[in-house]
Amino acid sequence: MTELALTAKTIGHKHLPNGMTRIWIDVVTAEYPKTLELVILEGQPLGVVPLQYQPASYGMQAIALQESQFFETRELYEFIGSDAEYQKWCKGPNKCASSGREGYDGDRIEYAHYRGIANGSGTGIKPKFSGIPLLRSLHALQHSQGYIAVGGKDWFEQQAVDYVKEWAGEKLKKKFGYDSWNQVPPRVLFDWADDMGVAGYLPEQYKFKKETENVV
Repeated sequence: MTELALTAKTIGHKHLPNGMTRIWIDVVTAEYPKTLELVILEGQPLGVVPLQYQPASYGMQAIALQESQFFETRELYEFIGSDAEYQKWCKGPNKCASSGREGYDGDRIEYAHYRGIANGSGTGIKPKFSGIPLLRSLHALQHSQGYIAVGGKDWFEQQAVDYVKEWAGEKLKKKFGYDSWNQVPPRVLFDWADDMGVAGYLPEQYKFKKETENVV
């Protein structure tokens, strides 16, 4: 049996429709022999598959995208997902934006709207894509005492921008089938944004001349 010094980089699992669980461990090794003994786990063989790692190709463009205001553009949110999806994401694995604590049965994470005029708020209107995760106790405090109770109006407004920006970026790259914006070809984002009519909001690194077909 060949002995290798291995360093684990990623460990993950996925539940399959047939009831089984797929487990994977990515490791780093300087040498990959032609044959490796199969590891036996509870009598089931696990295959060893070499991965071809390639460094990110679009790192500089991704930095420009994150530093731009593209994902703060409210016009594109409806093309990425629904307000209900955003609210669910906020209440999901996120911690409380104010306290940094996780929710529990007696004090769950709730979605707290930010009612800014610029976001389309008005009397009795809760604007879409404008809110943050708060513990129920702090959400109630915010309702009774105002934004000052949880950081102030300016803080609340900036948090609302930061959260929806993160949601939009995460959801869109997954829609394209990538794990990181470093991997997303700029042309892919441009073509999508052009189809949606929001390409004008992209930073220069993601702008291309629109391809047109020759008409005879």
